[in-house]
Amino acid sequence: MDVLNTVKALWDRLGAALAITAGALCLLFGWLGVRSTAYVAEQIPYVLTGGVLGIFFLGIGVTLWLSSDLRDQWRALLDLRRSLEDGRIRLVDESELEKMLQNQPSANGSKSSTTARRQSTQKA
Repeated sequence: MDVLNTVKALWDRLGAALAITAGALCLLFGWLGVRSTAYVAEQIPYVLTGGVLGIFFLGIGVTLWLSSDLRDQWRALLDLRRSLEDGRIRLVDESELEKMLQNQPSANGSKSSTTARRQSTQKA
């Protein structure tokens, strides 16, 4: 049952993977057909069916994959917006951010960059 829920949630990525696989197989079989004959008149059907259909399936797969990535980004932005509206997170202005960072050491143990910047501007 868990597999079914995963497939329902990731239908677009599964469709993309299937379309890309189908496109790659069409291109492979088209190439194998063209390779088996030396006559151009016999190669044209393989180029049309294998090549054109393979490129079509690859395009569908890439489009589905990009669409699913964009959908994920929109979901993340919607969650962020809802968190802002509900008050679970809040935006801070620059002065408030400087106050928060003023007392925290940097990752390497030296003074924070805002403190060092403030001291260098006061010396000048």
